[in-house]
Amino acid sequence: MNELSSVINHSVMITIFVFVMMLIVDYINVLTKGDMEKALKGGRSRQYAIASFLGATPGCLGAFANVSFYVHGLLSFGAIVGGDDCYPGG
Repeated sequence: MNELSSVINHSVMITIFVFVMMLIVDYINVLTKGDMEKALKGGRSRQYAIASFLGATPGCLGAFANVSFYVHGLLSFGAIVGGDDCYPGG
């Protein structure tokens, strides 16, 4: 029973974290009046560079940010694959 509680606790924590990252991405996009969207959609090489930079950050924060960018249509699937290095224990 203790393991189930731990799994649910971690699942809720990750869900809230991803939700907050999506809110932050939307907020920054509104503050920049769409300039962030234009910068990210500027080209594939720019998307790959940004996703790789975010993926290289310690922990899973960059990977969650990449997923938020992908959900909003700012990054391609290839950029997500290139920038995802979040793994359990890392």
